[in-house]
Amino acid sequence: MKNIARYFLVGAVLLSGCDSNNQDEYAGGIEGTGDRVTLASAYGTVSGFGSVHVNGVHFDTDTAEIIIADEVASEDELAVGMVVEVTGEIAANGKKGVAKRVRAERVLLGVIESVDEVGRGRKALKILGQKVYINEDATIVGTNFADLTAGLGVSVSGFVTDNGLAVATYLEQRDIDIETANLEVEGYITSIEPEAEFFLLNELRVAFAGAEFVGGTESDLAAGKRVRVKGKLDVEQQILTAARVSFVKDHAAGIDHRVSVEGVIRELRAGSFRINTTLVELQGARIENGSASDIREGAQVVVFGPLVENKIRAERIRIKPVNSTRFKGLVENIDRSSRTFQVIDTDFQVTQFTQYKDDSQAKERHFNFSSLRDGEEVEVFAVSVEGVWQVTRIIRLDQPLMGARDMLRGEISDIDEANRSFRLGDFYIDATEIPPHEWNEILAREGTLNVDVDGFYIDDAQFRATHVHFHPKPPCSPHVFYDCEQKPPGPKGGEAVPPIEAVPPVEPVPGAKPFGAPSR
Repeated sequence: MKNIARYFLVGAVLLSGCDSNNQDEYAGGIEGTGDRVTLASAYGTVSGFGSVHVNGVHFDTDTAEIIIADEVASEDELAVGMVVEVTGEIAANGKKGVAKRVRAERVLLGVIESVDEVGRGRKALKILGQKVYINEDATIVGTNFADLTAGLGVSVSGFVTDNGLAVATYLEQRDIDIETANLEVEGYITSIEPEAEFFLLNELRVAFAGAEFVGGTESDLAAGKRVRVKGKLDVEQQILTAARVSFVKDHAAGIDHRVSVEGVIRELRAGSFRINTTLVELQGARIENGSASDIREGAQVVVFGPLVENKIRAERIRIKPVNSTRFKGLVENIDRSSRTFQVIDTDFQVTQFTQYKDDSQAKERHFNFSSLRDGEEVEVFAVSVEGVWQVTRIIRLDQPLMGARDMLRGEISDIDEANRSFRLGDFYIDATEIPPHEWNEILAREGTLNVDVDGFYIDDAQFRATHVHFHPKPPCSPHVFYDCEQKPPGPKGGEAVPPIEAVPPVEPVPGAKPFGAPSR
């Protein structure tokens, strides 16, 4: 594959904890003779270890330099959910590699200013003037999803886009003195006033006089530039005095090569959009886990294709749903060949994007699908794609001494007041044991009711509830993270792009083979 085979980038893909016989994994490297080739950059979210899996590629990290937030660290300090950049070598068969460096960056270090529920299992945090969306299936360390509250110091890893919006994949509680600590924020400059020597990152005013500049100079500051700022906050005036301003590089930069990039869609136009700062030409790309209407501002996607003249000619675009449904129960009927299992008689399918976390006493760092056993209690987060529950995250739990408590989530229908029951999807829910005030709230509320139901599986598609927890209405789209009351930005005020199939297909790069196609 000549030059393309010598320079390869897998950008911002979810790191996979899959074992080598994954029937659904993508070819994560370069097909060829088996010679080792240089991997320019791999940028994405850690989803498992052993040492590190990137898009189906097992990277040995024994000799790798590990850097977390600009400090030398160990591989043990990396965690599921962190966004990392990996550089190293990969075998041409695309299955194994050796990492030379793994760098983890955070997008925010600060104190939560406010918390709003924007849907079931989904909250919007305000941190340093930026709005951060977080789902309950994100990695949360030192606290939990229910206890996220104003005044809590946090370190956040994830993805950012325009208008001060970010999605958190990892959040760790930190003890932070807001008046003395050096804080951090990453985002796209909203506007700049050079004479006054400050710029805006959404609602945050950043004073840059005297700051150190990395990757550029003061003259490079402009609206739309992506920067990472470190400095101290004047709490009363809400001004961050920058000690350092770093220009965030394009993770898909370099000579022509084939790429796979995960990120958030921005600057959507008919036939193109940007992911991070890279222009993506749709080029008749095949869409996975959705349709052309899902290509919109704020959507999380993975783009596959060649990088030509600093533009990605997309061949495939994988939509990444952000609103999962939570299940809790005991594992049954594991099928290694089809990579499926059951919880409370529901079938689940793991993919190369599934994240694995062991919260049991064992704390197995290399927990993955091969480690899963019948009878274990797990918490499963999944999205329904064409009738199949695809697992976004699976968490192993300690089994209670008195037997596992199950949990269902969904939308209430067919309320039967006489028999004190209702339906939750395909499940019949016996609500005779829930507290009277919870039953009265079910009867009193109007419109759609989205709930978590605690209780026990009692028979085929029947469930006995002990508690019902109510949630706000779900977000307006399962694929985006802007607020429901906002009209999604896009061409002509929110229209979806024309069907991608209508865009002329990309001409193949000479000597290149199809990239990232599912192995069968």
